[in-house]
Amino acid sequence: MVGYFDDLSDAIAAAAADPASLDAIALRYGMEVVGPVPEGYL
Repeated sequence: MVGYFDDLSDAIAAAAADPASLDAIALRYGMEVVGPVPEGYL
């Protein structure tokens, strides 16, 4: 889980938190994103 949140934080900081990159991060850590991306992430 720590790696997932590290990668997520890096994507947000780089303004690269689009749905495709968030899906790729989730897939890397065996997670499934369900529902729309919350507004605060974009």
